[in-house]
Amino acid sequence: MQSGKALTPGEVNLLEAIKGGNAPESKTYAADQSELAEALGVNRKTIQRWLKRGDSPGSRPDGRYEIAAWRVFLQGKGSIAGDDDNPESQAKLRARQFLLQNQMLEEKLAVLRRDYVPAIDVEKWGGELRAAIRKIVTQIHLAAPSVVGVSVPEAEARLKDVEDEILQQLRLIGEKLSAWKHEPAR
Repeated sequence: MQSGKALTPGEVNLLEAIKGGNAPESKTYAADQSELAEALGVNRKTIQRWLKRGDSPGSRPDGRYEIAAWRVFLQGKGSIAGDDDNPESQAKLRARQFLLQNQMLEEKLAVLRRDYVPAIDVEKWGGELRAAIRKIVTQIHLAAPSVVGVSVPEAEARLKDVEDEILQQLRLIGEKLSAWKHEPAR
């Protein structure tokens, strides 16, 4: 209100548009139900159904419809977003449902292709890898005294044996991963 006066329909329209995050209506009034339906994003039959409710803003004495008053009414009822009679809303809902179904199918296919690894398998393989790394580190430490005081070629041969054993352990882990990738999904 401005200095005790009620807001004009144009001011109400501006405030409702700002509140809803929309651009204000260029028109304050709709000449008929078709114009009102277009301004609100619903179909004419929906407007007719709401008019029968008795609590709708209705029309002015001159037959025009105040768009801002209808927006306030619909926001209070939550009717704009959930209008079942609006073919555009129904099409959007069907499109969204279709997209979600496709996303679910894509995810299921990725699981079947083994693009995703179950967490329990990752934990198991992480434990095996941790054990293999621990064994590698301790073998290197244990190999050090065995190469002290020997000739360079003999030290290289001993270290090569340790290296081969380490690589064999890592290869086994790689083979387990490959075997899992190619076994049928559970």
